[in-house]
Amino acid sequence: MVLRAFVLAALVGCGGCQTLAFYGQAVNGQWQLMRAGEDVSALIASPATDEGLRARLQYVGEILGFAQETLRLEVSGRYTRYVALDREYVLWNVFAAEEFSTRGHTWCYPIAGCAVYRGFFSRERAQREATRMLLRRYEVAITGVPAFSTLGWFDDPLLSTFLFWPAHDVAALLIHELTHGRVFVGGDSSFNESYATFVEGEGVRALLESRHDAAGLVAFRAKQRAQERMTRFLLRWRDELTTLYRQPYPPMAKRFLKAELLQAMRDCYLEHSDALDGGGRRAWILAGLDNADLVPLATYADHVPAFTALFRTHEQSWGAFHAAVERLAKLGRTEREAELERLSDQQVAHAADDRDTDQVQCETFAHHVADGEPAGAEHDDIRRRRDG
Repeated sequence: MVLRAFVLAALVGCGGCQTLAFYGQAVNGQWQLMRAGEDVSALIASPATDEGLRARLQYVGEILGFAQETLRLEVSGRYTRYVALDREYVLWNVFAAEEFSTRGHTWCYPIAGCAVYRGFFSRERAQREATRMLLRRYEVAITGVPAFSTLGWFDDPLLSTFLFWPAHDVAALLIHELTHGRVFVGGDSSFNESYATFVEGEGVRALLESRHDAAGLVAFRAKQRAQERMTRFLLRWRDELTTLYRQPYPPMAKRFLKAELLQAMRDCYLEHSDALDGGGRRAWILAGLDNADLVPLATYADHVPAFTALFRTHEQSWGAFHAAVERLAKLGRTEREAELERLSDQQVAHAADDRDTDQVQCETFAHHVADGEPAGAEHDDIRRRRDG
């Protein structure tokens, strides 16, 4: 996640008490992190440091060295301090979407541009924002954030919210956040997060190969494969929702069909949960996800195939790849999205056989929507309401 220029943003004239309160909590939260940090080198050298913490800090040093030397990411002064927090997450992000849209609501910020999330340093403040959006008839989701990038405005610290995760997950998170410091396009969350997500996955694989960690590499690839299946699964059902929302039905009909579609998705997940993510998202899906829950998915995954194709096109050279991403970042929004779509189509064609053999098959919702009409005798009442 990206949190940029808190102090500068707070000094810009922004109307409304809610806006000022948001920047106020952001500045205070960042200031608290800066005050609380302990020097990593001193902790490693101190005989009083817990051995588990010392080992993790040393491991982070290896990750940062690999990220800079091999992945061509800029580390500079980042992650040289450690902050032990008394909470599970450092931030909580609020996502929102309209009842009949899978596109996320955007919040705009000075300097950083617009994003499809609003971050808070306390869950209570995030919940208040979520309630405010609910009252405006949006669907909302709150997600905990273990780390974020300030894109060089501050020296990002290591946090207890992620440092003791499984080793490969720590590497993935750090590589993801470092990538934000390499290329960042203000106002284009999907581009930024998809780029970082691709580098994260490919970077961890390269790290494990460099360490000759065969067992770790097998486990990581299996986990990554399951995550990719889960992502494709959710994107597929998101597309079904988008198709439904575009139909010229009255709101009552859309609500009925939306509920039916989401139930079909839950049934499909339960049937194939072991193949998707080992059932890891069972509670989340059964709790009743909605449009807002799918917004982060689109933000982090939509353009990953495009960056995969770009990396392959540049013969897996990290320097050439990042340079190509920088050129994409300089394009106008429309031109950039067209190029990303072209690259994505290229990757889909390249990986078609592999995707077909690794695809979870369930009955889709397509039979419900044909030529602008809900299909099937069970929906005759919907057609009568619309036409009569």
